[in-house]
Amino acid sequence: MIIFRFLVYILLSVTVLNANENVLVTGGNGYIGLSTCRILKEKGYTPVSVDNSSNSKIPTVSWGPTENGDILDKKWLRSIFKKYKFVGIIHLAAKIYVPESTEKPLLYYKENVAGSLNVLELAKEFQIKGLVFSSTCAVYGILESDTPVLESQILSPLSPYAESKLVIERLIGFLWESDHIPSAILRYFNVSGVDSLTDNKDGHSAQLIPCLVKAFQQTPAEVQIFGTDYSTEDGTCIRDYVHVVDVAKANVKALEYILAEKKPIITNIGTGKGYTVKQIAESVSKYAKKEYKENCLPRRKGDVPIVVADIGCAKQNFDWQPENSSLESIVGSYYGVS
Repeated sequence: MIIFRFLVYILLSVTVLNANENVLVTGGNGYIGLSTCRILKEKGYTPVSVDNSSNSKIPTVSWGPTENGDILDKKWLRSIFKKYKFVGIIHLAAKIYVPESTEKPLLYYKENVAGSLNVLELAKEFQIKGLVFSSTCAVYGILESDTPVLESQILSPLSPYAESKLVIERLIGFLWESDHIPSAILRYFNVSGVDSLTDNKDGHSAQLIPCLVKAFQQTPAEVQIFGTDYSTEDGTCIRDYVHVVDVAKANVKALEYILAEKKPIITNIGTGKGYTVKQIAESVSKYAKKEYKENCLPRRKGDVPIVVADIGCAKQNFDWQPENSSLESIVGSYYGVS
């Protein structure tokens, strides 16, 4: 029975992917959006990027139409829905910086919640067949265990950014109950790496790895380490890092899944493996060919020793697994090494 269902899923996916149908990608000119549009195009879809250029620019290499505008403008966004008649949506557009969200909580609720409300209302109005939403592992908050995090973990967001994502997660759940719009909520872990085939070479500068890459461009190179007394092999925090290309592929596979299965899913997108801060610093040092000085600082409030994803759900349901997310692949991508 399991084999039969898997074959049916594959056949339905192939049918969908050959349809060359339009998919709305909000934030499609951004870091994850560019790679997602590229993978969509490779799979036979026509990605339509909607972006207000607040954190991005119009790419010189495009995989589909780009519409410059803001999802907060519902009238304008409705005109885009009318123009393209989307089969599905991959909703990436959001403010994403945790420290900024604590300073500007109203901005984060306006951008992330109000903007998403417009997307969801139009998804209902235009009878969209599937919605993929980019959420975050930050919705889990402080963890009481070092074991890989399951999707069933109690949710306790610690920042306005994480809370804004959880609000939309819950609303999407209610939308399934009321209108049966299939959705995939993807809780990304630490997205890093560079997709050499897109314009975005920054590689998500808010994350540890690109920040370290920038630190090694300075002389002398100095690495800030917050906490060296955790119960890990070298005393520094362990985190789960996933390559942006793997995340883009997860977005597309999740869309395939909900279009074929017509039911919702919530799943982690990580690797199931973690690296310490010192291991990351040593890897960047190797590729940068440069020594560095450690600046050891006190622990940051809220940091826990280990945060690693359990990715069994994504593997089992839509046959996704990270293929480009070894530490060497991620760090090497910043230095042109695949």
